[in-house]
Amino acid sequence: MTKNRARNRAVRAQRAEDAAAGRRQRFDHTGQAVDQHHAASQAERRQPPPGIAEAPKAGPGCEILTAPLIVATMLPVGREGLEAAQVLADACDYLVGDDGWYRALAEVHGPLPSRETGMTPLPGHRPAMLLVQVSAHREWTSTDAVAAFLRHAATAIITALVERYPEVTERSVHVQALPHETAAQMTGANAPDAVTTHPHRSLLSRPSAPTAAATAGPGFPFRVVDALDTGWYLIEPDRYRADHTEDRKLSSMTHGELLAARGPLRPVVPAPAADRDRVQAALTGAGPKALASLLVALFRLAKRHAYEEGERSGRLQSGRLYAGNEESWESTAMRALLWGPGVDIADKPNRLDEHAVTELMTVIDTWVSGDEHYVEVADTLAGIFTRTAAASGGWPALADRHFQHGERFAHPDQTIDNAMAWLLRSTAPATADQT
Repeated sequence: MTKNRARNRAVRAQRAEDAAAGRRQRFDHTGQAVDQHHAASQAERRQPPPGIAEAPKAGPGCEILTAPLIVATMLPVGREGLEAAQVLADACDYLVGDDGWYRALAEVHGPLPSRETGMTPLPGHRPAMLLVQVSAHREWTSTDAVAAFLRHAATAIITALVERYPEVTERSVHVQALPHETAAQMTGANAPDAVTTHPHRSLLSRPSAPTAAATAGPGFPFRVVDALDTGWYLIEPDRYRADHTEDRKLSSMTHGELLAARGPLRPVVPAPAADRDRVQAALTGAGPKALASLLVALFRLAKRHAYEEGERSGRLQSGRLYAGNEESWESTAMRALLWGPGVDIADKPNRLDEHAVTELMTVIDTWVSGDEHYVEVADTLAGIFTRTAAASGGWPALADRHFQHGERFAHPDQTIDNAMAWLLRSTAPATADQT
């Protein structure tokens, strides 16, 4: 009976749509069309994995938990690679755990271009990142249950990419959990590029503020910066791994071991709203000198931090500006730009707004030099710059003629492309396609 009522509602809705469009059709013909569409939809619907039993259903007291994952991989250039978002969204429809399969839902943003993945280049492919936010309705009795959920989602993601793209191997896919704050900064108010096609109805009522336990164990932030300005991220409920760990020859450590060996530790947190407003006001006030002023502010800070490190340890270099996420392509781009054009522009006062430089240095230094918290710099600045550009009239409103393609005495095209890819998120995919 319920099925017949649902069918009749679908038929009436279709007839109303036909009438509004000026199409006339008999009721039985409309019913046949609805039945055919339903049959096709059912045929396309993913089925549970064969040979695996369904996990025990979640009880009424269980919660829906959402966990953001960042996926770094290599994707084919062109339309085929752009399909990866839907591939991953549908791959998470059914996740498999030790107790059987269970339903999940994924919202995917991307692919976003990534200039740094640490993976071997593949002919015809480009580095890319996707943000996958996976939700499931389970019994979250411990951090082990959350960690298992993350592993199940990562397995589904890796398997789907390897099956869809023959040239991509498991070694070409890296999946890492993200804090919800970072995911929110990445997505902003943008709708996802892909969503699981046939999610279970119980997952459609998930809360808008996901459970924070998805990102880390109790009391352990996902990312921390140690006393030596080295960034660490959580790889297990109580174990951290350093950025560039192979180069540094650092072993993973528990939170207690890390605190004893390299403490005090500062959790990486989002920038306060007041700081974001100050940065945006400084960029807006600088007008076309904003980009040059930002790069010089970062260069002067990097130089100051290097001198401070030299006095402390005798080593005249510092990673303080990058420690929030040293391996990200945003940090890589920022580092190259502040030590490239940033150095050159520092000797050209006519391209600078000194008030903006001072204000930016003050705010950014509080982010990275405080005793209790650390604010990731490169990605945070990218989000603020993008919003400021959108409110000010675009790239030309914040970048002088030297950062405009085709202008006389402009910086090299690659430098301009790198700056735009870092600071204007909406232009990043197009930039990557051109390279």
